[in-house]
Amino acid sequence: MKINSIIFLCVVLTICGCGSSSSKSNEKDKVTGIYHYNITIAPDLSNRVNMKIHPKPIEDHKIISLTLDLVEKILHAGHRDTDQKDSYSVSFINQGLIHEYDVDQNKLRIDFSEFKTQSKRMDFIKERHDYADCGLKNNVDNFKGECGNLYDKAIRRPFGADLWSFFQNTIDDTTVKSADSPFDYADQKFQNRFRNVLVLLTDGYIECGLSEEGALGLSKNQSYDLGQSRIKKFRNAFKSSGMTDMKAFFDKNNYGIVPVKNKYVEDLHVLVLEMYDRSLTLSGNATIHPTDADIMELFWTDWLTHSKVKNFELHRCFPNERKAKQIVKKFILSE
Repeated sequence: MKINSIIFLCVVLTICGCGSSSSKSNEKDKVTGIYHYNITIAPDLSNRVNMKIHPKPIEDHKIISLTLDLVEKILHAGHRDTDQKDSYSVSFINQGLIHEYDVDQNKLRIDFSEFKTQSKRMDFIKERHDYADCGLKNNVDNFKGECGNLYDKAIRRPFGADLWSFFQNTIDDTTVKSADSPFDYADQKFQNRFRNVLVLLTDGYIECGLSEEGALGLSKNQSYDLGQSRIKKFRNAFKSSGMTDMKAFFDKNNYGIVPVKNKYVEDLHVLVLEMYDRSLTLSGNATIHPTDADIMELFWTDWLTHSKVKNFELHRCFPNERKAKQIVKKFILSE
């Protein structure tokens, strides 16, 4: 009996020892993510930018400006004090406009991952030493200034915005950054990961210039665009149906924008600003129900969901800059 007890004790200790070793091994293999912010601004440079045609309280360039004013705050998000890899850039929905508007793309980009040491990064942020005349504030001012030039040219010569093709073809590994390889520090594993954010400035109408026939998908109620004509047809069909639930009517008749097939959007957080409702009067009163914006939100929600976008928010026109900044800040910094 005594021998059996000793054997049993040895087995128990061995099992406990193995469990402890396994636990330590799992703890050692655990990777802690450090999240950085990769923020892309994509402006729809169609005639929506002309405030005389489509007046709204907040202009695009002000939204871009207040987004850039958040740079220093975002740099310290997630308790990051060193080695920040945040980046800010502009992506053109129609790539041909880069040449058409003679854009200086170097001014439309700020990338903190380019600094190999924290001391250089801090010199840039604080605008000292080598960066006394070309630090963060100077770069932000240049970014804002070039956006202003861009919008001035767009107002004089607007072009349609092919948003469907932008999501399908233009969003790639430059818009969406993947995680770096894990690294060891102080007996722990870490990995630099990215929160990829697209701030899309558009009115919600997708008018890509396709013919009515060319814009159709495989289903007669599926399309690659969402212009006023298609919105009107949907509204008339819904009201004629006798149904009272617009979403149920939408689903029953297989309406929608053709989903894109692009793996990169699956790791993309999309903030859509500011959906402009042309069915409202200048004072903001509805001229018809459901309004254009009601219908656009239904189509956009279905489209981005079925395109497998990681997450998104749709916002109508802001009443003031304070509200705009609150929404942008909250979306970018959301966990």
